[in-house]
Amino acid sequence: MKKRKPKKIYLAVIPICFVLFSAFSIKAEEKDNKGEEKKYFSSTSFSFLLIRGNSEDLTFSFDTDQSLNFKKDKLNLKIDVILTRTNRQEKSEIYYSQLKYNRQMNSRAYLLGLMAFDRNKSAGIDFRLAFSVGAGYMIIQQKKMKISSELSLGWTREQFRKLISPENIQEGIEKGDISHEEKRPSYVSSIFSTRLMYDLSSSSQFIHQESLFFNLRDLEDWRIYSSTSLSASISRYFALKLSLRLIYDHQPVPGFKSTDIFLLNSLVIKF
Repeated sequence: MKKRKPKKIYLAVIPICFVLFSAFSIKAEEKDNKGEEKKYFSSTSFSFLLIRGNSEDLTFSFDTDQSLNFKKDKLNLKIDVILTRTNRQEKSEIYYSQLKYNRQMNSRAYLLGLMAFDRNKSAGIDFRLAFSVGAGYMIIQQKKMKISSELSLGWTREQFRKLISPENIQEGIEKGDISHEEKRPSYVSSIFSTRLMYDLSSSSQFIHQESLFFNLRDLEDWRIYSSTSLSASISRYFALKLSLRLIYDHQPVPGFKSTDIFLLNSLVIKF
């Protein structure tokens, strides 16, 4: 079986994107006048672990949260990447990106449009593309704590990578592949999410978000995305973050587990 060459291009493209995000955020901050609310927010996290010796292991994670705010409109971009390789062979390759637009209706209610793309080879997902529209409401809006909920309805398209049956697995190994692609028809979907933000102090913050995804064509097909993070600032632009992510799929791709858990320690750069 031929060994695949490591895709180093991902590690090259990610820092370039971060530099561009940072450049825009610095310009936005310089234009803000004193006393005015900032129009641009940027938070980017890095986690990296490399082991070399008897074995070679590489774990790299990158996530960025970029927000552009206007009087009644808000544009938010989120990107998450987790890469793991052992002895130069990919063990996991996870990508998630989300672009969301909010239109404020009053002090608490808003409309939203969402586009999301994710890829998780370790869970058998070649790609999942979703579009949805809906509404959100700020349940609690205090100085230290904010709780909001969102509900949206949309369209989802998926392509999975199913494992080859046991009787054909040896043939697949010899060819360098033990799976095959399976395209699924698009379907109507719904997303319900709740987000809690709490400022523990002037330099530390707790954030928890739960998102429930429903396939309205097959009600047995539902998923939970959970994210919990605790961050503490060490300077004006740098912070340390401990985050726990959980993904549960009630109907996982055949041959793959239903639950993925990630515990990450990251250095955060924010503007």
